[in-house]
Amino acid sequence: MNGLCSTGNISVLHKTKAELKERLQFDTNSLLLPDTTYTSYVGLINDVGLGHKANVSELTFEEEPQAPPVNVSVDNIRKTSFNVSWSLIGPRPGQVTYTVMLTADTGADSKTYDVTGYKLHKTLIADGLEEYWNYTVKVTARTNVGDAKTSDTTQEYRTLPSAPGAVTEFEAVKAEQRSDNFHRMTIHWKAPSLLERNSVIKEYVLKYNVGNITTNSGVAEELNTKSFPSETGDGFYREEFNVIPESTYQFEVYAVNIDSTVGMKMTINEMAPAGFPVSIEESDTTLQVVKEGSKDQTFISLNLVREFFTEETNGRVQRTALLGCKNSACPENILDYADTQEKVDVLANWQKAAQKGLYRITSADWLTKNKRRRRSSYTEVPYTVGIENCNGVTEGTYCNGPLEPKTEYLFVAVVCTSTGCTVSKKYGPFITEETAPQPVGMIVGIVVGVITILAIAVVLVFILRRRRNKTPYINEEHSVGIENNTDKVSTTDDIHLIVYENVISGKQGELKAAGQNYHTVNVSGCWSEIDYKLCFAPTIDNVNQFWTMIFEEDVNTIVMFAESKAQKKELRYWPSDFNERTNYGHVDLEATYLNTHDAYTHMKMNICNVSKVAWVFHFLFIKLSFTRLTYTSDS
Repeated sequence: MNGLCSTGNISVLHKTKAELKERLQFDTNSLLLPDTTYTSYVGLINDVGLGHKANVSELTFEEEPQAPPVNVSVDNIRKTSFNVSWSLIGPRPGQVTYTVMLTADTGADSKTYDVTGYKLHKTLIADGLEEYWNYTVKVTARTNVGDAKTSDTTQEYRTLPSAPGAVTEFEAVKAEQRSDNFHRMTIHWKAPSLLERNSVIKEYVLKYNVGNITTNSGVAEELNTKSFPSETGDGFYREEFNVIPESTYQFEVYAVNIDSTVGMKMTINEMAPAGFPVSIEESDTTLQVVKEGSKDQTFISLNLVREFFTEETNGRVQRTALLGCKNSACPENILDYADTQEKVDVLANWQKAAQKGLYRITSADWLTKNKRRRRSSYTEVPYTVGIENCNGVTEGTYCNGPLEPKTEYLFVAVVCTSTGCTVSKKYGPFITEETAPQPVGMIVGIVVGVITILAIAVVLVFILRRRRNKTPYINEEHSVGIENNTDKVSTTDDIHLIVYENVISGKQGELKAAGQNYHTVNVSGCWSEIDYKLCFAPTIDNVNQFWTMIFEEDVNTIVMFAESKAQKKELRYWPSDFNERTNYGHVDLEATYLNTHDAYTHMKMNICNVSKVAWVFHFLFIKLSFTRLTYTSDS
């Protein structure tokens, strides 16, 4: 048998000659191992030796493990892993597969690891675990037959702690509604998620730059710090701050554990939103933001309170506007049409909606053209609705078009921040004047004799508001011309010039401004000698007294005659800047309308003091010549 079998694994059976003649069976249950290949040899031996031998090889069947794994233990514990070891009692039962099962406390996933191959002592590194978390361990062993055998469950083993993770639901709670306080902002957050706490958290630290001078400067700055002790439960930690609308602030939050290890830092930059503009009507219930001034058939002059449009307590003003509508066509709730800047911007202008509903009267830059002259509270800004002639203006283009005669209008003021708009109370109805049955014209009877024109180089004709219902003498119509070219006066401005021939020279007295010699001429054929006054233009020394006289005498029309443009420049007594208010002593003057024709220039000026607003129409003629026309019956 030498050389046939491995040492220690040889079994020799002795049989008699008679037994060998029968079928031989061998009981190997006590001799063979499971899942092992065995080779059997048969040979005859005589005195010469071993003859030819026959052999066969067979694999024994697998069996269940005789016992479950034992000595399951954990060592070398780290933050996210530890080692697991175990043993299997008994002979090798076959192709063994071990399953190591880690059961985690509630909140984390359990882990399983498969290990193949039989050894009496096995070791596994269980990794991918949660920091600072409890796990129990058990091991099963199985083969391809029978049932698996499972070890006892170990005690709990906790992984090591680490830095806390990020806090959750970290955000700023900002004002949104009109009733909210836009000068307050709340920062809140919750503890890290259960699996991200990673240790026992002692406190939370909030850092912020609210109140620092360098806020919004873009320069690195020292942040203020506040601590919040850790609490049980899953509630919010919060802090409220006083903020400035439209200022940007930085906030940082992180957790700190009992080992003073700082957790993941979370940072947000938040801008405090602009609020809805504060209405000064609420603090002064007697205040009228929109007050009526003078009016005509097609326009209404208003005095608007500047402070309503410039109030920036809740943020920078982005848009101001004056809205209007016919009383019969005003929407019931105007705020629905103008609660945001976007809605105000897309409101139709005069051409599209003046006859149908609410429309935007002012241009985008109307307030900047009315610059502030005083520092007192509730400074009034004059604005005239309906002052522009919109004939020929492309539809959709802004135009402050005329109003309808004898019609009621309502007006509201609007001021907007980036968040939304505040709308004033409704003001009105204000009613335009009724159209005269037979318009006589703005200028009725400028009486200038040829002798007077030759004698006086520059004259001013004042036409007062106080007119009488007395029909003037019928005279022949004349046109005015430049040099030798005679051009008919345009009727665009409703001008009708009539020259009366019967002129009597003489002095009628002085017009106000004591000490100033305003030479006047009495003109016959007029309604009254106080309706028309002829005088020299004011000098630079008495221009303030001149405009005071115009204001106090209720003069509504001035006609100036100048020999040349150079002389006009020397004698200029009206504002040099268009749409720019200029002070002349006791009154302010602003040129708001200009229309130039071949023979003359027509200007419209607003004149006012603290309690009164009026309009003055100004006509300027340069190098005049009068030409006698043939009389016709319809002159």
